[in-house]
Amino acid sequence: MHSLDTPIKVTGSWDETRRTTVALPDIVLRYLRLESAAQDRAMQELILEAIVEYYKLKPSAS
Repeated sequence: MHSLDTPIKVTGSWDETRRTTVALPDIVLRYLRLESAAQDRAMQELILEAIVEYYKLKPSAS
């Protein structure tokens, strides 16, 4: 589990990452691209917070 203090690192090429994370929703893949582009720590935390809120509001697929 990642805390906000430990940045998420994606290893390998983007294509390899895409292949091994097929089940991840698009919003998470977008976060990984944004997180690596966002140099500002506050911006990274804001992006992560938005994803957490998204999952809180999203109806469970059952």
